[in-house]
Amino acid sequence: MAADGAASTQVVLNKIFGYLPGRIASFVMNLHTSPKTIYLSRHGQSEYNLTQKIGGDSGLTDHGREYAAALADWVHTNVLDKSPTARLWTSTLRRTIETSALIKHDEVRVDGKSWIMMRPRQWHALDEIHAGIFDGQFQPTPLWPVARASNVPAPFTRILRTSLETLSL
Repeated sequence: MAADGAASTQVVLNKIFGYLPGRIASFVMNLHTSPKTIYLSRHGQSEYNLTQKIGGDSGLTDHGREYAAALADWVHTNVLDKSPTARLWTSTLRRTIETSALIKHDEVRVDGKSWIMMRPRQWHALDEIHAGIFDGQFQPTPLWPVARASNVPAPFTRILRTSLETLSL
């Protein structure tokens, strides 16, 4: 920030040596300090949510598609009119792509340039952590006795049992 309060466009670096100082300088130079609004939404109900399974790449249920339609209506009413250059990021999972599919992607002119509103971009970094051997398995809840879990190695059973005991305190 300049002395008069105006944003500065010039960056001067002196005596930056080494990997870590260089990365820190790069990070600081690329900070965007102007306020941004970020909207987050969970995906609509998936087939795995309905059957209480962990992970997977299932599609949406009818209820999930209703949520996707309501989300699209909300975005069209509350976001696109105010911010036509808004971005749409999803994970690469089918349920998130289907949830965002009804959000329109019209081409508009912004500052004399062509822009596609809410152009979807899929990021692997937004995918959920893979559940490993639990992928596609029934998801235990605090009411489900962990001792009856099949195909659960002993260390995981102990972790789940400890987690459930903590929840019941």
